[in-house]
Amino acid sequence: MMRHSFGFVEGLFPRQIYFPGNAHYCDCTQGRKTGNGRTGKTSGNAGGWGAWQREAITRVLALQIKNETTKADSLSANEVIPVERMVAGRQLFLNTCSGCHGSNGEGMKNFAPPLAGSEWVTGDKKRLILLVLHGLEGPLTVNGHLYDKPEILPVMPSFTILDDKDLAEILTYIRNAWGNTSESVSPGDVGHTRHTSQGRVIPWTEKELLNIQPTPEPNE
Repeated sequence: MMRHSFGFVEGLFPRQIYFPGNAHYCDCTQGRKTGNGRTGKTSGNAGGWGAWQREAITRVLALQIKNETTKADSLSANEVIPVERMVAGRQLFLNTCSGCHGSNGEGMKNFAPPLAGSEWVTGDKKRLILLVLHGLEGPLTVNGHLYDKPEILPVMPSFTILDDKDLAEILTYIRNAWGNTSESVSPGDVGHTRHTSQGRVIPWTEKELLNIQPTPEPNE
């Protein structure tokens, strides 16, 4: 399975990405488009991140999503999730969450538990939204394993600073990446949950989240 990692440290962005269709490279570190790979000639300098870099990152992320799923679109139950949402969600995830959970969703020792195969990720989306909005304090059981300090950080921070759309993209991505398959999350889902829990000022505990009534099914 092909995987790429991106970030702003330790050279995680690929230095050059080749576009076969037009025989050009995108130099992601210097902000320039390079001519035919055989000559190495350059044409112009964007002076920083520009359209070519954004295009390159989007293309490679889209290729990764296609390789992580059996089709260009991720299938979740009877729902088809557009690859564009998965690409956007992965970009946001890498910038916001991968520092603790890892770019492959397998968690990081002394930081955070895995997201791949986690019942907290693929389970009730209301609980997941609440967890991400307000954070979590204390131990958490994932796949039968109790994670507690020092194996993970004692507190997961709140992400209320992110808007409804960005949170929905991240949550939809993690619910359908690394073998996870679950219903997507809409900005409306996040907005409604944010509104109904706006008085919350401290992180949740596992016990509190488990006591929350799950999201009703559409036919209930």
